[in-house]
Amino acid sequence: AKDALCGAPRGAWPDQPPHDTLRRAMSKKDQRADVNELRPSRIACSLYASASVSNVTAENTKAEDEEHCRVYIWGRTPWREKSSKDGRQQDLQVNVPRHLKASDGTHDIPFGASEVSCGLNHMIFLFRGQPWGFGVGTQGRLGMEKPKTDGDEDEDDAFEEKWGMLPTKIPFFENNRITIKKVCCGSDHTLCIAEDQIVYAFGMNTDGQCGVGDAPEPKVVQPKKIQWHRRFGDERCPKRHIAAGGRHSLLIAGVEGRCYAWGCGAQGRLGLGDEAHRFTMDHVATESECKFVAAGEAHSGAIDKHGRVWMWGTGSYGRLGLGESINALVPHLVEGVLQDVTCAQLALGGFHSLALSTTQKLFAWGRGDAMGLLKEGDNTLVIQPRHVDIVTEGVTDGHVAQIAAGMYHTLLLMTGGEIIAFGMGANGKLGIGGVKNCARPTLVRLAGTNPTMPGWVEKWTAGAEGAAKGGGGRSAALAGAADAAGAAEAAITASQQDAGGEREAGREKGKAQQQAPQEITGEVDQGKRGATKQDVNGNMLDQQKADDEQREEQKKLSFKDLQDLLRAEPEDAKEPALTEKHSELQKQLKQVLADIQEIPKKEEKLVLMQNNFDATFSKNLRVIKTGERRKGDKAPEIARFLDRYEDLAWILQQQVAYLVSLGMCVEESSEQQTFYKVVESLFSDLHDKRTLHLFESLLRYLSSKEIEKAKRVEDVFHAVNQSDTMKDQSCAMRLFTWLALHDIHLVDLVHPLTDTNVEHTLFSAVDKAAYNMDVWSLTEAQFRRAPGNQEKVQELDAKEIMNEYTESVKKFTEFLKHDFLRLVTQIDLPDTLRKFFVFAMGSVERRRFGTGVQKDTNSVESLLQLYVMGVLVPILRSPDKYGGKAAFLFDTDFEKKLYQPPDNGLTLVAHNLKMLEEFLTVTMKKKDGFKPSDDRSLVEASNIVRKRLLKYVCDQVKRVYDNTSTFLVIDACLSHFDMRRHTVMLTSAVCMELSNALKKYGSKLSINDQDPVARLCGHLPTWKDAQIREAQEADRLHVFQINTRYLFTEKTMVICNSSKCVVPLRMSSVTLAAGEKFGNLVEPLHMDEDRFLVFEGVFRKVKNLESKRLRDLKVELEKELGAMQVQDYGVSHHLSICLEKLGELLALQADSGELIEPMKACLDARSRYKLYLGDLAAGLKEIMHAQKKHMSELERSLKDMERINEFSLNLKIPTALYAAAEETGKPLRLATAAATIRNRGEFGRSEAVKKLSYAPIVTYSMAHLKKSKVVVFHEYKNLREADMRLTFHLANGGVEITMLTKRQGTDRILTQITLPEERLRDLRKADEGATERLPADAPVIEFNSFHLVKLLGDAAAGR
Repeated sequence: AKDALCGAPRGAWPDQPPHDTLRRAMSKKDQRADVNELRPSRIACSLYASASVSNVTAENTKAEDEEHCRVYIWGRTPWREKSSKDGRQQDLQVNVPRHLKASDGTHDIPFGASEVSCGLNHMIFLFRGQPWGFGVGTQGRLGMEKPKTDGDEDEDDAFEEKWGMLPTKIPFFENNRITIKKVCCGSDHTLCIAEDQIVYAFGMNTDGQCGVGDAPEPKVVQPKKIQWHRRFGDERCPKRHIAAGGRHSLLIAGVEGRCYAWGCGAQGRLGLGDEAHRFTMDHVATESECKFVAAGEAHSGAIDKHGRVWMWGTGSYGRLGLGESINALVPHLVEGVLQDVTCAQLALGGFHSLALSTTQKLFAWGRGDAMGLLKEGDNTLVIQPRHVDIVTEGVTDGHVAQIAAGMYHTLLLMTGGEIIAFGMGANGKLGIGGVKNCARPTLVRLAGTNPTMPGWVEKWTAGAEGAAKGGGGRSAALAGAADAAGAAEAAITASQQDAGGEREAGREKGKAQQQAPQEITGEVDQGKRGATKQDVNGNMLDQQKADDEQREEQKKLSFKDLQDLLRAEPEDAKEPALTEKHSELQKQLKQVLADIQEIPKKEEKLVLMQNNFDATFSKNLRVIKTGERRKGDKAPEIARFLDRYEDLAWILQQQVAYLVSLGMCVEESSEQQTFYKVVESLFSDLHDKRTLHLFESLLRYLSSKEIEKAKRVEDVFHAVNQSDTMKDQSCAMRLFTWLALHDIHLVDLVHPLTDTNVEHTLFSAVDKAAYNMDVWSLTEAQFRRAPGNQEKVQELDAKEIMNEYTESVKKFTEFLKHDFLRLVTQIDLPDTLRKFFVFAMGSVERRRFGTGVQKDTNSVESLLQLYVMGVLVPILRSPDKYGGKAAFLFDTDFEKKLYQPPDNGLTLVAHNLKMLEEFLTVTMKKKDGFKPSDDRSLVEASNIVRKRLLKYVCDQVKRVYDNTSTFLVIDACLSHFDMRRHTVMLTSAVCMELSNALKKYGSKLSINDQDPVARLCGHLPTWKDAQIREAQEADRLHVFQINTRYLFTEKTMVICNSSKCVVPLRMSSVTLAAGEKFGNLVEPLHMDEDRFLVFEGVFRKVKNLESKRLRDLKVELEKELGAMQVQDYGVSHHLSICLEKLGELLALQADSGELIEPMKACLDARSRYKLYLGDLAAGLKEIMHAQKKHMSELERSLKDMERINEFSLNLKIPTALYAAAEETGKPLRLATAAATIRNRGEFGRSEAVKKLSYAPIVTYSMAHLKKSKVVVFHEYKNLREADMRLTFHLANGGVEITMLTKRQGTDRILTQITLPEERLRDLRKADEGATERLPADAPVIEFNSFHLVKLLGDAAAGR
């Protein structure tokens, strides 16, 4: 329950200030500030509230002056008051800052503070080196046991949540004489750094967030030392910075500035490469020394010594600032506007993030309504950092000194001591006198030092009424009696951040979402708003808005609708059944992977026979005349690197994240052309399912990155026009068109539009219109230039020409509204495209362009863009390509109808097709489309066509489930049972240009520290333009073998978090636990909105719900609870939890959608997960079938290889081939070659062997040869001897030795050595201990001469 609305991110400042500019900025007058002058110097904020401390003690101020510190809090407080309506106790809401002063009931306690930190349900103040706790004391939040009372048990229970309302010194530290330097609160836990650099923790520890031991304790009541591992150095090493998040903690320690993390690892918030929890600290791998860390509710960040910002964890709402809303399991560098900025502070909220530069410039990203400063109609999702320019009135210095991020609001402390607030104002947490949201920066005014002024809390006793239940996530600010320079410095060196839980705050009903602009500016709101501009058609706009809101309201689910859906949910779709099915499939998949590991042993004999064939047949081919080499030919320079390029081709195809990153980086048109050539070459064989699914993964990942990068929905899937440059087009759109019009879709998509042999196709209808002499034009000028009209218009006057043009437009629009729409909507799109439509629509919806109805139509508009500009327009632009032989339409003469002799000018058919293409292009342009001044019939036709095509694409995505990621796992397993060789082809020039581009953008492409692409490119040269031009002229094509069976050599397999491809571990950022070989290939059930699962059981049990609003639902459930019988304890307990959560939602002024939408999301997630498991089960059956087929294929291949080897040895032509040769009259020339082989005398052959016609060949492993003392020594120490083989081929009286090593499942030649017959005779005379180093010019291996001759003799004799 607490996780649903948790307030979290906090961070204590480092010992040294990040910059000294504030001290220099202070005037002499400020430095002589009076001790009684209020000047805030600390701020903090959380879910419900905010706080400030003024006049913090400076370095040269006496410690006792801390008594003059003033602590102010505002927002939802732990105090209780009676409701004016029903007299019930409720939390006291303070809308303006109030001064906090403690009392024990008889005399004042000298309570000030030099530091404050806020949690969800508690606050910790630091006073004279001792922490004081305040708030809800259960679960160890205040670091002490519950005080004893003299009352009875009932009174004691009632007191449990009251005792934390008095600021109380935590006794553990005082009793043990421990002085604390820094405190930092998480949602329900606290971290403290002592003066001796020991770190203590207390509070909730359900996920190990306290880090006190391997065995998790649900709570740590008394402060304990965090468990420090010896491998991290001395426990008392300097602790530079701490931060506590919702359920995790961060620490920077040691002179090296290493970052450590522990606690909840969900969504990668620990930055350790996985989502596992850590109950003790673990090292976070960072590129350089860290200076600052910050923790949000579910994301984390750090600033390194160079001032660069690194982020990791949950990426929804763009809170990581990485340009996309995906989770990051390891630290990622935040670039964009921060690329050239040195940052000093970082504050992470629930859904947004803030950064402050050393020059006091503020940057923000994430959810816009928490950042404030919004403009109507702009985007609320800021996925990359943006500069926030705070233009304030009445502020002495416009620079920001400290930043604090709450769940849905932001606080800024200015260098002049002013506090600025903006964001969502529920519970009065902005401190500006109300609860309304504030989109612009607003000045927060603190009460004066006079205790009679409003806001002073004179007494605060332990007997105060009420409990601090649910009052968590407050914020605080500190101000003290010190000179201004010291206060400013302290402001830099202490940060208290707080972000709420993974929960969207309540919003006012009917208020539209506001959005963050590109360059955010604003002025201080003094409570007055300027006059707004009135539209002349204001009434019409208001009516349209009201109609839109009414339609939106009708589309929303009610509680009754949700209740019916829950009751209708089948048992096998509920979480327990899904979990059981998940475990079962995971076991089956692990068994499949174990079987794959055994395949090489089963195929060992076949591989040996294939190697023998390759070696033998290649030797015998020398006897056959194969063509002469041209004089002057030499191997190209690239030939030395072809094995590297082969590895590179495989990696780029298998892990599409590299190509996606490259596509987002390339800028020059030549680089983009290279990118497209590489993609189309690597994925040319889309008939292969594995290749198709990999390309689909590439297209999805590339589309998602482009959508996140787009600023407007119009920029999504932007198609290239005639006037556009290469830079203007969308890479995803071009690749989508290539996929849609590929050979695999000719029959299903292209031919139904272009085949003129069939009557009901688009091209047939256009051909028929041209036959009837219908001339189509959009303008009069086009009509005049149309084929056949140029001479005709010369005989007509202007009026007659206009009449003719009007008549032609009428015929054109009639064709559009009837024949065209009927023909282009009669096609059922292929499943491949429909699945991509579903993905694209979901991605655009999550990007949240616009608001209201516009937001809902944006996703469908993107699908219309794909179909029209990605399918129809490309076909119309190239009718000869898609309507003729290039599209395998051989029985049509349509190509001849497009061009007329003698100058090949356009015919009327081609002209009408061009007009149709231009009409669709203009129709798809919202701003530059048809104007009211254009022909009315064209405008009307454009609207009709657009509306009808929108409905068509909507119908195409109904009942479609995107299961591409499931196929990727199945394909990875199936490919290992497929013995066929898969190849791709790239030219030399493309290879060169590719490696140059990869080297150029290498820093933006790397996935991990040991990136394989970076390592390969390090062994490749940077090719010069002259070399590339020479390669283009030579036009050499290289065939590369793709290693689809990589588990034979890689031994690991994981699912990449970003691309969803199944890849070896070294090609991803995933981290596996020690001893693990495979990642989690069966995805677990993910329900991002699972905080209201308790309502599901209640909704199924209670009677039919009638409520429409949350408040009415609470009353209805209270009645149900009152009517419950005693034996219904389980249901009544769940009802109580539901009522508590409803109270929290009502406190946030939430509407019914805040409950219904997350519950519906969980229903949908389980439904999709059920389909996913079903697809996976079907895939496993396919794998079982492939296993059986592999065994039968293996047996057949062994028999085939025996016959092939026999032919390779003697070149004896089978009788069937002789018969075929005689029948066709083609002579076979192998008989002479076979006779030549038979006539050759071979060294050491016995009489029996001489009668045979084969050249003896044997192969042994290096390990066997060393064991049998044939090999004494070799130079290849970096290779495993188990992977090395030596092949001995006896021919021409001598022997040819080939050294091979196994690489990626195939044998690669290391070296070849020839021993002539004369040298072998000498070796036969050698002593038993003699050795021979070969080759003589550059020896790489040493043989024992005696044992080598014996081995060759056995081979020659057939033994």
